[in-house]
Amino acid sequence: MTEHNPHFLQMSAETMGKSLLEGLIQEIRLMPDCWQKLSEAKQNDVIERLQKQVTHAVGRAVYMIEAADRKTAYGKLESVAVKDQVKAVLVIDTHSPCKHDLMDAVRQNCLIILGGADDYLEEMDQVKGEPDQNAMDLNGGDADLSEDGAWGPDMDAAEAEFIDMPAIGVEKFGGHTFGDVCRWITMTLTQLDAAKLQSRFAISLADAQRLILLLLDEGVIVIETEAEETADNTYKVVKGVKDIDINLE
Repeated sequence: MTEHNPHFLQMSAETMGKSLLEGLIQEIRLMPDCWQKLSEAKQNDVIERLQKQVTHAVGRAVYMIEAADRKTAYGKLESVAVKDQVKAVLVIDTHSPCKHDLMDAVRQNCLIILGGADDYLEEMDQVKGEPDQNAMDLNGGDADLSEDGAWGPDMDAAEAEFIDMPAIGVEKFGGHTFGDVCRWITMTLTQLDAAKLQSRFAISLADAQRLILLLLDEGVIVIETEAEETADNTYKVVKGVKDIDINLE
């Protein structure tokens, strides 16, 4: 779960709607399967990732609307000290477009506008995945499967046809688990891109991009250079094999 979707990172006021739509479409493309086939846990993973992306996107949108045409730098108010004067410490976001102008404004009068995305994000935590269907509740809730009608009209339990359902397994990429991928990357690479993952694991670009998002979420890699196309981004490996959770799948 991460805030690295480039469509959300590179929004402008004029194309905000387009960026939001493209960002959500990108997240849908990276889903491991269609929504109905995902377990509740997998659905919650997708919701958590989308929640972080939407939170970031709303923050950017609020900033752009409130900033209008002014020179602004956005960040977080870290602390306020009140003595003879009121002194505030601001931590400016590294993506803030006017952070260099802020340096030139030292000892000059500035206007601080208090605001953020929190006022527009209420009840997001109430969005949850759909509960998994209880495998033993296939007859509409009858407690006794031997009762008449438990297996459907005019059908004896002994004659019921059972359908083998595929087991829900660990998600794999070219036959390798996510843990396998993490260990290979941390043992062999210092830099990474989607093409390298495609070549090494014989996977599609969509699978490679999903792997990259998972690696960003786990803190295995960080963005090194952002290209015009997401697929051309390069990433720096920042974790070693000893830092990887041995139970990671």
